[in-house]
Amino acid sequence: MKREISACLTVFVVLFTINAFAADILGVYFPPYKDSYLPIIKLYDSAEKYIHLAIYSLTKDEFADALITAHKRGVEVKVLIDKAQAGNQHADDESLENEGIEVRRDKASGLMYNKFAVIDDLIVYTGSYNHTKGGTEDNDENYIIIKDVGIAHIYEAQFQKLWEKHK
Repeated sequence: MKREISACLTVFVVLFTINAFAADILGVYFPPYKDSYLPIIKLYDSAEKYIHLAIYSLTKDEFADALITAHKRGVEVKVLIDKAQAGNQHADDESLENEGIEVRRDKASGLMYNKFAVIDDLIVYTGSYNHTKGGTEDNDENYIIIKDVGIAHIYEAQFQKLWEKHK
């Protein structure tokens, strides 16, 4: 009997601990489909303090527009983009800079192939998804939106490391 109570108590404690500290998954997405970018736009639209974006490619204007709108609301927006992709004639990095958004292009010999954003010390989205028409409508992609302070801090630390590396 003591063993059963102990086992039940152990299971309860483990389940309570996992549940108490589990991240909230706000959505899991598998583009391509027409409006697959909208959950990310909604994140940008709801940001209050900052959006820190590390992205390989940014050519879909709806993303640039949402970042510019957030910046004009007083949200700190920083974008780190792959240097080769930034050189693409359709890339939106220069339009972001023209609006006063701080943009850095990587300085590494390899690719800056990250695709994640940290929003307000609380929300992270990450996956294979680029901010492009192809990523939205053509390519088999994925991304997940997570609401968790601990995970956000891990991604924010990585963003800051990359931001400093690519001054």
